[in-house]
Amino acid sequence: MSHSNSTTNYNLPQFVGTDTPGWLTDVNSAFADIDTQIHNRETAIATNANDISSLAGRMTTAEAGIVSLDADINAPSVGLDARMTTAETNISDNTNNITTNTTAIGNLSTTVTGISAKMPVIVTITLNAVDWDGVTGEYSIADAAVKATSIIFIGLAENPTNAMIDDWNNASIVPGAVTAGTGFTIKAYGTIPSNDIDAVYVRMEG
Repeated sequence: MSHSNSTTNYNLPQFVGTDTPGWLTDVNSAFADIDTQIHNRETAIATNANDISSLAGRMTTAEAGIVSLDADINAPSVGLDARMTTAETNISDNTNNITTNTTAIGNLSTTVTGISAKMPVIVTITLNAVDWDGVTGEYSIADAAVKATSIIFIGLAENPTNAMIDDWNNASIVPGAVTAGTGFTIKAYGTIPSNDIDAVYVRMEG
């Protein structure tokens, strides 16, 4: 052996005082190893340079993507703000419409109530022969819904018998006095009926 020791990493020759170096073995071998390692380093550096260049390109692309993403993030917020403003306007308009409609509904309800109060009410009754006042010819009909302004129309009910028709015609019955909350009277100006008569009266507000 022409060298006693070697370097730790690449095993290059390390000589001591008593060694006799061999040019063809020690020196050539050491330079060959050095050449190989230098070449490997240059190749690695070139590869790294290519990687760095590629990375730079990807960084540029990424940066453009970030700028685009930032624009996308900001743009919806602008659109959302406009839509929120429109929604607030619509809510305000709808609130006003609801108030207007509520008032209109209240007025309509009052009108309907008024109309309902004036709707004719039809009531079927039996005029019992024994309940006629033999002196005055009056007959009292109880109806708590009668008002001082009520108008009463009375006549025969459907499908009267011949006796009912004869008694009705002979009695010449007309409406009498109206007593609010109590009822009203009818009066026979002719012959007081001797038979029960099925009658119907219509009550309506004047």
